[in-house]
Amino acid sequence: MNDLIREYNQALRELEALRVIASEDDSAIIGGMMSDVRYALEWMRSARMPGNRRGIERRSSYQREVSIDSVQLQAYVRNQETNESTVSAWDKEKIDNCLSILSDQQKDCFYMHVAKLYSLEDVATILGLQKTTVQNHVERAKKKIQEYLENKPAVQFELF
Repeated sequence: MNDLIREYNQALRELEALRVIASEDDSAIIGGMMSDVRYALEWMRSARMPGNRRGIERRSSYQREVSIDSVQLQAYVRNQETNESTVSAWDKEKIDNCLSILSDQQKDCFYMHVAKLYSLEDVATILGLQKTTVQNHVERAKKKIQEYLENKPAVQFELF
């Protein structure tokens, strides 16, 4: 950390030297850069966000604690416990066989939307695609898997 602070101090000195010889427009930009470097230095030195009077550890108990209804907490914990499921090795192999017929993009879209429960918009943003493209990939993947399962009766199981 000390090496990083030393490098930031060096950068600040270089910016100050540049500001002296820079034009008025450049001087304003360099001033902003100097402000950013000073902010980062203060954060590194104090290990706190600059401008705060005191750290979070010194806040009053009313500011640190959030009251939660115990019934709601129990319901949440119960939901988390019941949502966990185990998939056997045989089921994993069957799923892999079903997914092997999909293209890479179809597989990515299908996995993120159906298994990870991302919205179509989120999948599109993550993969850099249009929402309608993702929707088409998911629909085609479902159709391919359905056709695969209809032709392979020994592999049928509840997928959707």
